[in-house]
Amino acid sequence: MSAALAGSVSNTIPVNATIDSACIFDGESTALSFHYDAVNGITQQEGGQSATLYCNFGTMIVDDRHGITIDTVEPVSPGGNTLRVAYDVQMQDAGGTSPGAQYYGADARYWTVTATAAAGQWQPDTGTKEGSVTINVSF
Repeated sequence: MSAALAGSVSNTIPVNATIDSACIFDGESTALSFHYDAVNGITQQEGGQSATLYCNFGTMIVDDRHGITIDTVEPVSPGGNTLRVAYDVQMQDAGGTSPGAQYYGADARYWTVTATAAAGQWQPDTGTKEGSVTINVSF
């Protein structure tokens, strides 16, 4: 003897998914390097590119500087003499990623950095000095 089915019932559970903004820097930054002399200013400038910033689609808009701040530290000599440098930091579109790539569909940006320094700065002593440019992204 088998049991007869008298009917069926169902219940639907709503699902509400909130997609939060997410960003990550991935890859390596390329150091900005240059030579400086008090007669000619900056020469032999090369490098100066951030790692790539990936954000889920819609978190960042091309050319949108909202939520982005730049912190800079000028090169300082051990004796405290600072080479007065102005940094130009530009955001660039990194283009799309291919299907199957880790960050496929993400907005991708990177920053390039160049430096200018007026000739005539005789105070900094010779040798290699270190400074920095930090890209801060709030989302």
